[in-house]
Amino acid sequence: MGMYAMGIPVGIFVDNKGPRPAVLAGALLLGVGYFPLRQAYVSGEGSLAMLCFNAVCTGFGSCSAFAAAVKVSALNWPHHRGTATAFPLAAFGLSAFFFSAFAQIAFEGNTGDFLLLLAAGTSGIIFVSFFFMHIYPHSAYSSVPTGDSLSSTDSNPLTRTRSQDAKHANRRVSQEPEFGAAAPVTVPIEISETSSLLSSNASVQDDLEGNVAHKDPSQHVDIRGLRLFMNTKFWFLFALMGLLSGIGLMTINNIGNDATALWRHYDPNTDPTYITKRRAMHVSILSICSFFGRLLSGVGSDILVRRLHASRTWCLTLGSAIFAIAQLLALFISDPHYLFLVSSLCGLAYGFLFGVFPSIVAEVFGIHGLSTNWGFMTLAPVLSGNIFNLFYGAVFDAHSVIDKNGDRVCDQGLECYRNAYVVTLFSGLAALVVSLSLQPLAIKLVMAWINTPRSVKLSLPTILALLSLRKVSGVLSQAVLNNFVSDRYVWSQELVVVTGGSGGLGDLLVRKLASRGIKVISLDVVPPRTPLPSRAFFYEADITSAANLAKVAQAIREQHGDPTVLVNNAGVMKIKTMLAETEEEIRQVFDVNVIANFLLIKEFLPAMIKRNHGHIVTIASLASYITGVQNVDYSCSKAGALALHEGLAQELRHAYNAKKVRTSIVHPTYIRTALIDKVHGQGKFKPLLLEPEPVVETIMNHILSGNSGQIFLPGRYSIGSQLRGFPSWLQELIRGTQQGVLAH
Repeated sequence: MGMYAMGIPVGIFVDNKGPRPAVLAGALLLGVGYFPLRQAYVSGEGSLAMLCFNAVCTGFGSCSAFAAAVKVSALNWPHHRGTATAFPLAAFGLSAFFFSAFAQIAFEGNTGDFLLLLAAGTSGIIFVSFFFMHIYPHSAYSSVPTGDSLSSTDSNPLTRTRSQDAKHANRRVSQEPEFGAAAPVTVPIEISETSSLLSSNASVQDDLEGNVAHKDPSQHVDIRGLRLFMNTKFWFLFALMGLLSGIGLMTINNIGNDATALWRHYDPNTDPTYITKRRAMHVSILSICSFFGRLLSGVGSDILVRRLHASRTWCLTLGSAIFAIAQLLALFISDPHYLFLVSSLCGLAYGFLFGVFPSIVAEVFGIHGLSTNWGFMTLAPVLSGNIFNLFYGAVFDAHSVIDKNGDRVCDQGLECYRNAYVVTLFSGLAALVVSLSLQPLAIKLVMAWINTPRSVKLSLPTILALLSLRKVSGVLSQAVLNNFVSDRYVWSQELVVVTGGSGGLGDLLVRKLASRGIKVISLDVVPPRTPLPSRAFFYEADITSAANLAKVAQAIREQHGDPTVLVNNAGVMKIKTMLAETEEEIRQVFDVNVIANFLLIKEFLPAMIKRNHGHIVTIASLASYITGVQNVDYSCSKAGALALHEGLAQELRHAYNAKKVRTSIVHPTYIRTALIDKVHGQGKFKPLLLEPEPVVETIMNHILSGNSGQIFLPGRYSIGSQLRGFPSWLQELIRGTQQGVLAH
């Protein structure tokens, strides 16, 4: 609270009294804050109210020294303001890591000495810097024109007295430069470097600031106080600061919780000491990446302005994009080994935000009120940071339980906090839109696009946009199918049951899975033609008989445990017209292709629901969607299998709350099997024919992914699922092309 809430009064003090008094105040307040805190810790006694006051003093002192350092840097290097302010900003961001790392090496585990280090180190370093804190006059300088417009001024030297400079200060206008515009030509003045910076008024500082009055558009604008709230750009920047800093603060404050939740779920036996070290590692990653992000954005913004004639706010656009990517990764990373991607990208983006923001504030609202205006900007993190952190806490608590020690713990991994990152993802995307709205070039491109002929709009950019939307849609679809919940499969401990495992696709799938070291149970009415691998076991079973299946299932449970993956692969197909088929043949098709699936699910699903872990895979067919001649009963049964798959997914989600139990369905076209080979040999087969090997490889890889899904083979045939949405004439035309497939 002291750091952020005191930003405005500290800013007013720095802008009116100069930076050096703020430096002295910062050193004093840090000493007043940390020394009593250290004493209270060592003695074990202290007033709660006084301790709170001391804590506020530490923030107040940090804010004072920080504001002074940024102001002096911005004034002394007006033509490299991004780089100049980036260094104190980066050092400030890395200070916590520096002190904690030093204390870890010097006196590990001794908190009292650590507090003493903070008290002496922070106040001492800042006090020493007081003697080197000066604002220096500048010589004539002519910069290159930037942005979308060129600026020019008189380049003749001019000597201005103090009273003249004061008059100049009074003539400052509220003319607003473009975002990120660079400095035009400068005019020097004569002034003594020994002028007091501790004067009771700001006239001397104004003289020094007036030295660069014509170098920089920020010298010609002075918007602060109530006028700031009337400025549209202020609200855009305030919103941007709030959206992005809220994301960063939520991650900074809770990356340790993320790491703990993922490790507890990934390996419940993980040593708590190891988890603590991993938490500390992520905090260090955030700090270091923030440090480099601040340097990169500060230096990079100067390159944008001086060499590329672009706006500094492109750094904010890049930071917004990095934040959005980090939040997207946070939604899907369930393996704690990859959590560093979230912490590193969030740290980098957070650094990009703070590394360039003071320079933008100075150039948009004026250098004279930089500290005050920056104080207003720092209110945004106070609001958004608390909101985002409270939301994260609510999400985490909703998935937590109270353990025997009275602590809240969550063992659900990514699910513990995932919903919080859904909100921050949209915040990052919103910030990206806001940052783009600040770019003159982006606005011009949008306007040009609006005025572009329609034929051009429907060209390559549109195609690329549609492809991007398709990719985003695919990611979202996968998240929805997985119920926004991650799960982990340890394949050396899983048990897979494959029906129809003695021939065709089933036999090949059993052998491929076993070759991966996975234990597989093959169910069929006939034994396999060749011996199975050591990890595969055959059980003779009539899957259409509930009584027989119950006995076999009990034997499997007793000898191998509960299956975690069930592949309903067994299928029967009769190549006959409806009138040529017997009742027995029709019933056999439905018994094997649909009823057996129900019976198998009833046997093995309860254990999956109890563990909230498992996968039901249904091998259906494109015939689920397209019914043809001589396979009406088969198409009806596969349509029933599709309906079973869809209904099962809904019951798992809404009736059993088993959101980690996956459901998948595979829709292949015709596959080269013994039956199809026979028909093909008679010259009756006409469409695309798939080879079993790649089909089984695709099915196995999907099972190993641990994701729910709907697979069409080949993928382009997914259009078949949309057939019933076509106009009737088109539906019949498509169906008609398939009717000669099996016809005599």
